[in-house]
Amino acid sequence: MIDTVVILATGHPAHDSQVDRPRAMLPAMGKPLVARVLESFYKAGIRHFVLVVGINEGAVVSYLTKQWMPDVKFDLILQTESDDLLICLSRIARQFNKPFALASYNQVTHERFIANFLANHHHDLQPLVLVGSHSVLGTSAQHYYAVLQDNMLVTLTKDVVSEYILSDYAICGRAFIDYLRQHAMPTRERFGQPFLEIVRDYLNSTGEGARFAETAWVLRIESDTDLLTFNRRLLEETNDAHILSELPYSVKVIAPVRIDPQVSVGQSAVIGPNVYLEKGASVGYGATVRNAVVLSRGVVPANTTIDGAIVASRGLLK
Repeated sequence: MIDTVVILATGHPAHDSQVDRPRAMLPAMGKPLVARVLESFYKAGIRHFVLVVGINEGAVVSYLTKQWMPDVKFDLILQTESDDLLICLSRIARQFNKPFALASYNQVTHERFIANFLANHHHDLQPLVLVGSHSVLGTSAQHYYAVLQDNMLVTLTKDVVSEYILSDYAICGRAFIDYLRQHAMPTRERFGQPFLEIVRDYLNSTGEGARFAETAWVLRIESDTDLLTFNRRLLEETNDAHILSELPYSVKVIAPVRIDPQVSVGQSAVIGPNVYLEKGASVGYGATVRNAVVLSRGVVPANTTIDGAIVASRGLLK
């Protein structure tokens, strides 16, 4: 069975955000993005995680090792500017030499999918298993499509040839582990490959197929708009809609809403629907906030309306 998950926690080059935090630490309803991804595997029984982090991801490591679940084990793989993802994965394959699950900090799906995914594929850990969906949320225009034949994934392409778009969720079975162990050094043409391009090379060069698992939806977070979308999904699909600050009696709250502790909300404000107010946020008298995230030290001025936006310490993010 799978007992180890590799998390790609290095800031994704396509992930553009105006929020001044490491990308993996961006807020997702009271928790960092990376913690949300980890949590779905933790609930499925995983207690061993291998974090691939960059030299600027110290905050990620500190949070997970000091503030997250105390009963988990973390192994760290440092990806420097001269390293390649293929090198890192080869290092992991050589060090642990067993099948593992893989996920990226900025690709999310319904949290209940993960437990079913691991349970449905624990009986045969030889093949590579990839995850995709025909329902893809977010602003990304770049996708990898699955080419299926007889219920097997034979290759993937950026051309629109399928209704299924692939994600970075995978079970790296023994055949793929053996491939990674034999490919410690990428060629110049391969340097900088994302995970799915490594998979494409594996499928094309070995003739091996991969199993395909379908999830209800996939969201690749590459912009602040995508971050808003994910926070809204969490409000709609989880039990994170809580009000943890004391509000004036004249404040109108339209669910679903999450308000962290130590949030200031003025008289006669209207909060919701689909709003997350992070600890340290402030909403002025008579303001209206809907479909929005207000971050720590973010201020919504009195008698203004915020709709479909993120408010940070330096103001409204465009």
